[in-house]
Amino acid sequence: RYGLRKSGLEKLGEPDEVSADLFSFHPADYAILGGIWGLEGDRSVHHNVVIAAVNAVAVDAVGAAVMGFDPAEVGALDMAERNGFGSRDIDLMWIRANEIEPAKRAFQQPDGWTKARSKPGKQP
Repeated sequence: RYGLRKSGLEKLGEPDEVSADLFSFHPADYAILGGIWGLEGDRSVHHNVVIAAVNAVAVDAVGAAVMGFDPAEVGALDMAERNGFGSRDIDLMWIRANEIEPAKRAFQQPDGWTKARSKPGKQP
């Protein structure tokens, strides 16, 4: 988990499940991911990238790939895809402007990162 702890939201359940619940109430009409600056641990990283689309799952999947993460290993994207909000399969997306590889900057994985469900501290 990045950034400040959101203790109120954490009381509602696992972040993946809370996100899917909130999104199912009113799915986004358009999604914009601003990656001009990112956070890696406690240090700011200038990346200078913006990702936008009509499908929020696609935006997050491309964002994960640009950060060096495999979208198939991100728990929230798994939950969103299973709930029918979109696909996290990069191969199914039509990407305009820069492709993922030239825009990629591998971010350091957070402490406790696992590939099972991408929840810190939980092992497969």
